[in-house]
Amino acid sequence: TGDPTKIPAPFPTGEPTSDVTSSRPKLAYVSWGEGDSFCSSDLNVGIEDVQTAEECWQKCSEKYPQLVAIDFETDLGGCWCQDSCPCMDRSTENLVIYALPDVVKPVNCDTTGDPALVSTIINLPYTYSYPNGKPPGCCGGYYDDPNLDILNSNNGEVPNHISQTNSIEWNANTHDYGPVLDLGSPQIVTEIRVSYIAIPSWGKYAPKSLVIKGSLERGSNGTPWMFTKTWTDGFPTAQGGHTVVVPTLGWGAVQYIELSEVSPSKGNSVVSRITVHSLPPTTEVNGEICGGEVVIVSTDNCVPGEPHFD
Repeated sequence: TGDPTKIPAPFPTGEPTSDVTSSRPKLAYVSWGEGDSFCSSDLNVGIEDVQTAEECWQKCSEKYPQLVAIDFETDLGGCWCQDSCPCMDRSTENLVIYALPDVVKPVNCDTTGDPALVSTIINLPYTYSYPNGKPPGCCGGYYDDPNLDILNSNNGEVPNHISQTNSIEWNANTHDYGPVLDLGSPQIVTEIRVSYIAIPSWGKYAPKSLVIKGSLERGSNGTPWMFTKTWTDGFPTAQGGHTVVVPTLGWGAVQYIELSEVSPSKGNSVVSRITVHSLPPTTEVNGEICGGEVVIVSTDNCVPGEPHFD
């Protein structure tokens, strides 16, 4: 089981069942990673007997249909359900935060001025290529990408099961394809979301780290990438589809983005989607209005960007 040279058994053979049952479909979420801040809302209700962030999200979503985010204390096992996330409060504990996919991580509550009131993000379209060669796939059509339409398909909707048309396989040695995304023009990118499918019975596990690079010009041996982001936090490991949010607010304007490395926690990792996001052209952050051709939105205020595209 899990040998990538063998044709996977069709679902749902061997698929474990969750110990949490519900008549409602599973509510989608993204992981904001681990840190020392948390969402605080009027709801702020704790759930007992929770072992993982995934279980916290599932139980909160079943009990509270208005759920927006959860705070899970990794050391203590504390689970807190939140119905909004206007700003991030400080904590002495380590926490993992899950939130609805259309919610943007806000600024800290103790930041001077009003907290960011951001509830939507812009999904930037892109095309992509594999400069090092397309994934060859295996097993009767799994894990290849012949039409270059897997990573940017379905507006970023995340599949829960592996099919012949929805995912690409990475491992530490032979599947490091390095897809390069072309946004079509220079953009201020605030976050990049990478989705993957974990199926341990097939030998497909969550990543342990990602490396993402960006530049105004297409990176190559002669043109180095301008920005690099390594992400090692908040990779859900339960069976199914998951998304991690990689913040890139420190980057300047970029047109090209490379998923340079996907390092599996073990075995292989299967990437299903990449979405690239920016804030709306006019966004309020700490009481200031960010807008214009190019702005960089920091956690403190709006800082005019000064990229030159000539």
